[in-house]
Amino acid sequence: MAQIDFQKEKVNTWRVVLVILIGTLFTIIGYVFNSYDKLNEVRLILSNITGFIVLLLIIFTSLKLNREIEKLKDL
Repeated sequence: MAQIDFQKEKVNTWRVVLVILIGTLFTIIGYVFNSYDKLNEVRLILSNITGFIVLLLIIFTSLKLNREIEKLKDL
């Protein structure tokens, strides 16, 4: 496999990871909005922490995807 094809596959993989993480964040937000009345304080705090971690992962993945796209430009 040529180097450019390998780099394209890396970009596509990071793109899929980013879409999955964004879907996960929307799922967590939807769960909190639908179940807000039934959740106790511990579950709300855990949901917020999980959402924050997923948000950090989205930022990291976006930066990594941008770096991989820049490498593709150089090839």
